[in-house]
Amino acid sequence: MGNDYLINSNTPQDPAQLDGSRLKLRLPPPPRWRASRPAEVATHPHGKGVLLGSPVPDAGFALRLYRAIEPSVIGTQGIDPLDLRAAIQATALARASQLGRAPVRADIEWAVAYWGFGLKGQFDVSDRPPSGIHPAERNDLFSGCAHDVLKQRKIASLIDHSLVASSPSEIVSLGSGRR
Repeated sequence: MGNDYLINSNTPQDPAQLDGSRLKLRLPPPPRWRASRPAEVATHPHGKGVLLGSPVPDAGFALRLYRAIEPSVIGTQGIDPLDLRAAIQATALARASQLGRAPVRADIEWAVAYWGFGLKGQFDVSDRPPSGIHPAERNDLFSGCAHDVLKQRKIASLIDHSLVASSPSEIVSLGSGRR
């Protein structure tokens, strides 16, 4: 055979056992696969509860999405940029998790609108946001959440579940001060 150096040493060299490039011998089936990767979540390890939440596919991607629209977010006076980023990320991840998918740009826009912030060229700042939380209260709520996971979980738990399926433009039009 002319190309013996390309053939694995375990491959039979007898032409009677080769059919072109395929072996006539049967290979054994592959071993059973189990979910054994460290980050793979097969079940909810802690059950369900108010501050337990749901795992989402890619929380880091939500940060990347937020950074893309961060210069367009308006109405953020008096809020630390890191606290704002953490609060918007927590809200967007809660929405994505409830919809059963990874976060997308619409989740970030939805979170921005839900808390009453504006987005240049899309929607304006609201003093009666769909969250029902006045901007002064919202600033206190967001204060320090960049370094406090429990605050982020609290922020995520404050979303109105009846609004999760709404689009960012629908939620802006609500602005009814719901709570």
